[in-house]
Amino acid sequence: MTQGNISSYIKKEFYFGIKHDWGFIGVMKRKRDTSLVEYGISEYAYREMIYFCMQYGEKKEKLNDLYSIKAINYDKAVVDGGAAYDGVFDKAQKAAIIKSDVEIIEKAASEAASDIKDRLIDNVCYEIPFEYMDVPCGRRQFYDKRKLFFIILNRYLNERKKG
Repeated sequence: MTQGNISSYIKKEFYFGIKHDWGFIGVMKRKRDTSLVEYGISEYAYREMIYFCMQYGEKKEKLNDLYSIKAINYDKAVVDGGAAYDGVFDKAQKAAIIKSDVEIIEKAASEAASDIKDRLIDNVCYEIPFEYMDVPCGRRQFYDKRKLFFIILNRYLNERKKG
């Protein structure tokens, strides 16, 4: 295959995760992005929120890990620069940042649809399709609430950036 053929082949076959003698082409899901332009949310801001939400499970695990009891040297150790390093303060600071990220997602889901908050988080954060969940509303209503979730999440993230 020539270089031109490879790039066109990759564009066609990238979605299917095919193993070739020249390497493995990864799996990328074909997903249609929701258009939120009419609400002032660009395509890239929407994708940023999607990837922010996809880190939800990872952030919850990290938060639990930070809250778990471990052996810590409680003395302030002197590091290379000569400044004192406080491990407990560092863990508490990381936990506060991660906790605010998790709370923003949960608060936006609760505000968008308090009755299906958990299912909305499952769909957005863990990519569980609507068809595999027991949702007490129709598909169109669910995706309207999902759209509202992203509008609210965008508002919270913008407020956090401002101050």
